[in-house]
Amino acid sequence: MNILPKKSWHVRNKDNVARVRRDEAKALEEEQEVAKRKALAEQEARICILREKAKAEKEAEKERQWDLPQEPVPVIDEDREESETEREYVPLNTAYPPDKHINLFEDFEQKKKSQGSNKDYEEEKRKAQEAYEKKIGYLTYLGQSAPESLGSKPWYTQSAGSTGERDGQV
Repeated sequence: MNILPKKSWHVRNKDNVARVRRDEAKALEEEQEVAKRKALAEQEARICILREKAKAEKEAEKERQWDLPQEPVPVIDEDREESETEREYVPLNTAYPPDKHINLFEDFEQKKKSQGSNKDYEEEKRKAQEAYEKKIGYLTYLGQSAPESLGSKPWYTQSAGSTGERDGQV
């Protein structure tokens, strides 16, 4: 009795074999499509990086152009016997290029950074932090246990007779 070929779920059924081949071909096409999109995305990313690098180099070149000192240009006047040096016209704001932000408080900010901080405030802040850490039992010194750092004995080390509220209880 050979009834397996007649079952719809049988592996070697012609319809099932054709469906498997069709699904595998479809999966292969989808995988190739994903690979193409991935390659295209990588190519676009590389092009974007190269464009940004070129733009940064162009900006750096602009900055270098503004950083170069303006040298006087010798001008020889044929009517005079001597040669004079004249400066070519240079705009007054040569320290900053026109597209750069002008920071009016740059000197003040540099002084503030170099001065440091208020030592008294730092000391008070450190002492307050240390007192808080001692209070919660976080800060202990070498050889000191947490209960010793709190200053009072914990409730479980005291005898029942020493507490006033437990005297009447059994």
